[in-house]
Amino acid sequence: MRYLTLGADYLEPTLVDLGDEDSHNQIDLLSEPLLKRIRAWGDRYQLIIPMEPGERAGVTALIEKLDAEGLALAALVAEELAPAKVQYYSEGLLRRLP
Repeated sequence: MRYLTLGADYLEPTLVDLGDEDSHNQIDLLSEPLLKRIRAWGDRYQLIIPMEPGERAGVTALIEKLDAEGLALAALVAEELAPAKVQYYSEGLLRRLP
């Protein structure tokens, strides 16, 4: 089983294998339709990433919306790469979400 983390990250979404320290971004393992959805979500998240923590307080609703979408995408990644467990890292909150 693979243990992965999905995050918007700076410039490009990432899918990192937690069990392989030397692994690179695994995002290209995904099907084109799912990859397209993840990249579109990552593009929308780029507005948040350069903000300082204090600035993010003014865009809480947007962060919540993007994180809900990110969690749903992480579930789709887990289905597509089964058997896999996929965590989600919120770039807006700077922490993993359950």
